[in-house]
Amino acid sequence: MAQNAKDGGKRTFIIIQLPEPIDPKTTTGKAALAAGYNTIADITRDRVIRAAQQIRSTDTLNLNPTLDLGFRYFRLAESNFIPYTPTDTSTPELNLQPDNIREGRTDQHIIFQLMLTLKLPLSAKTEEKTLPGGTKSWHIAEGELVVITNDLTLQALHALADELKALKTTRDLKGVVILDRCFATQADLKANARKIFEDADIPLKTV
Repeated sequence: MAQNAKDGGKRTFIIIQLPEPIDPKTTTGKAALAAGYNTIADITRDRVIRAAQQIRSTDTLNLNPTLDLGFRYFRLAESNFIPYTPTDTSTPELNLQPDNIREGRTDQHIIFQLMLTLKLPLSAKTEEKTLPGGTKSWHIAEGELVVITNDLTLQALHALADELKALKTTRDLKGVVILDRCFATQADLKANARKIFEDADIPLKTV
């Protein structure tokens, strides 16, 4: 980060740290626990934050105004999606599943798992937007992937398809992912969604 500040570079890094518990028997361990750190990973994360703060405070000349000193922090965990079995194997595309998201998982958990699955970098920009009709959507990597996690309307589907049709002329789109819970009990809406994005030649996945 300091070198990027000096020369305007765009270097990136990944840090992997096991959540090793702090040893309460050592002097440094006692001090770390007293400061609110429970694992080595907690210390590692705070060191990155403090390094960024120091770079900001010492760069009085603002040599690199576009310097990115942010980072994302992830923990390994089981999938956000609960495996399920289709109730109608003859027409699986019309199955309306119960909410298959694990309790306590947020939109952020879901979209980052989908980014990994679809091979988008975890550093990609994520932006929440409101589509016509009030549907909330997450646009990742400036629209390469769009994820809809809650309420859905036919108006929103048409608007999103039109937006992505214009975008795909310049971008390699991963497509649209819609959670099954968005369709509630509207089997016709799920069928319409597949038809709308098929006509627009936009990949659609429902999970």
